[in-house]
Order: sequence, then C-alpha cells, then structure tokens
Amino acid sequence: MKLYWTLIRIAYLGKSYHGSQIQPNVETVGRILTEKLAECGASNPQFASRTDKGVSAIANVILTSSEMKSELLAGKLTEKLSGHDVWINGFCEVKEHFNPRKATSRLYRYLIYEDVDYKEFNKVIQIFKGKHNFENFAKKDKRNNPNPELEIFSISVKKIRNGLACDIEGRSFLWHQIRTMIGATSDVCRGARTIKDIEKALKGEHIYFTVSKPHFLTLLKVNYEDIHFEKLRTPREVIKKHKLVLAETAFWHNIVNYLEK
Repeated sequence: MKLYWTLIRIAYLGKSYHGSQIQPNVETVGRILTEKLAECGASNPQFASRTDKGVSAIANVILTSSEMKSELLAGKLTEKLSGHDVWINGFCEVKEHFNPRKATSRLYRYLIYEDVDYKEFNKVIQIFKGKHNFENFAKKDKRNNPNPELEIFSISVKKIRNGLACDIEGRSFLWHQIRTMIGATSDVCRGARTIKDIEKALKGEHIYFTVSKPHFLTLLKVNYEDIHFEKLRTPREVIKKHKLVLAETAFWHNIVNYLEK
C-alpha cells in the first residue's frame, strides 16, 4: 500500500468558525476538514498556521496522507466541502516527513477601519520591524510561546477605501501578536499610548495595549522553499462564492484580488 503525502492550500471565512483547531462543542475549520478528509480516506490535517476565532485565511496550508494521488484527493475533498465556507485553491505532493509548520515566512493582512492618520500609523507600526522580544505583545501561553524573540521581516501600509491595509510578514508569530501590534499602534495614534510605551514594552516592561478584533485579520500566504502549488479552482469561481457574503463582510473585497495573482 503506497501512501501519498499532500499539501493542500485552503481559504476560509473566519466569521463562520471558532478558529482552525478542533475544540469541543463548536464549529472549527479543523473539525470540518478532519471529518471530510476521513470520508476521503485521508489522515487528519496538520495545519501550517493556527488561526483564532474570526480570523480568515486566503492561503493557509494543511498536510494529509492517503492512498490517492494528490490531484485526485484535492478534487474529491473539494466536492466534500461544498456548502461550507472553506475552499481549496491549490495542492502539491510532498515527501513523507515534510513538516508544514516549517515555513520560510507567513504573511498576514489587517484591515483598519477607524479614523487614524496614514502617515502616523505607518511610522508607528514600523517600530516592530526587525528582531524583538514580543512577550508583551502576545497572550501569555508558555506552552505555545516557548521563544518570544522573533523577527518581523517586513511591514507595509497602504490606503484602501474607508481605511488602511497593513501587511506583516515574518517566519512565525505568537498568539495574538499581530492583533496586539495593531492595537498598540492604534493606541498611539489615538493618543492613549506613546511610542515610548511601545519601546519600553519591547524591552520587557509590562504595558497594557488594546488587542484588535480578529475579524479584520487574514492569513494571506504561507511560503516554503521549492514548493509550488498547482491550482485546483479558478479564482473567479471562489470570488463568486465570496460575493454572497460581501454585505456582511465589507472587508472581503479588499483581499479577494490576492487569489487572482
């Protein structure tokens, strides 16, 4: 019996789920995928990135194994996911011991729909770029946050209709780190905190900052070396489904264009 190991790139609408990981008595992306993969004869999914309740994804990645070739499994799983706010937009066959957690980088986007000055927000958020100890910018969880010293590779801010879009890229992130970075930056822009407060917190002083809401955070991309995903579904077909919920999720049209790249 030969097993095929498949990376599957998935998109999902965060408002429909209580996060990516399986939890008791609530609907999660992980529970749906575990159930549907089992119906396909495949193993439980291993996620490249965990996302919290309300957080969306355009290109999270899962690893699974089955007796089916990758293309066949991806197609069958797509049919099983019909009716759920989870979509497959790519797949790739990998070797048995591939670890989806070991990505070269992860790219997130946070959409800010509040009255903040673009130049000031961009100036403040850039403080987080580079290597820092982010312990004071994350939810306390020693089991899942063993090393709080991480590097932010890049931060870019651009204007969108009615707000700003902030893209943050790094190899990995702590629990609630991005939402706290955004909240701290907004605190400074509102005058509730100062840039010195952020600098002090990065040096170890405990200072309270706002934790921004999860619904405006989206995982845009998980990057690997020498991994190339084959497209399974055309972006336009995915966008048509997204348009059914645009009235409830006004931020979605700012990120669906990513699928067309």
